[in-house]
Amino acid sequence: MMLEEPALAYQTANHSEPMTADISTSKGKFNNPNVPFHCTEEEFLEHIRSIEESIEQGEFMTAEESEIEFEQWKKAFLASRI
Repeated sequence: MMLEEPALAYQTANHSEPMTADISTSKGKFNNPNVPFHCTEEEFLEHIRSIEESIEQGEFMTAEESEIEFEQWKKAFLASRI
C-alpha cells in the first residue's frame, strides 16, 4: 500500500472495492467512524438533533430513583456472586 492511495485504507475485508458512507440517510453516514464522509452543516445538525430527540424520548428517572435502582442491582449482583 502506498501513501498516495488513501482509499486503500478504507477497503472492505475482501479488498475488492472501497467502502463509502451511505448518503441515503443522515444516520447512515455516521455508522462507521473509519469511513470518511462529507455532509453539509445542516445535515450534521439534523443528525445531532435526532440524537437529542432519541435521548429525550428515553425513560427519565431522578437521581434518587437511579441510586435506589443501582443499590438494588448491586445487592442482587453481589448476592449472585456468593
